Amino acid sequence: METLTRNWEVPSPEWLAENLAAGFSPALTFLCEGLGPERTRRALDALVAQLREEFGGKGVQLSCEAHVGLGTK
Repeated sequence: METLTRNWEVPSPEWLAENLAAGFSPALTFLCEGLGPERTRRALDALVAQLREEFGGKGVQLSCEAHVGLGTK
């Protein structure tokens, strides 16, 4: 098992929210469909507000972690 950490830099909080809403991943698409358009918009607006508070109007750097393992039977 190995843990990999990578930083992902995006141009702005708004860019991130727009791309998340545009079907960034199947899991997020499923989540947004379950929330419906109004609640999805409110959640993305809250995300933008939180990221603006933390990073200002500049680019956003997110840290992503994955646990990768390989096994044999």
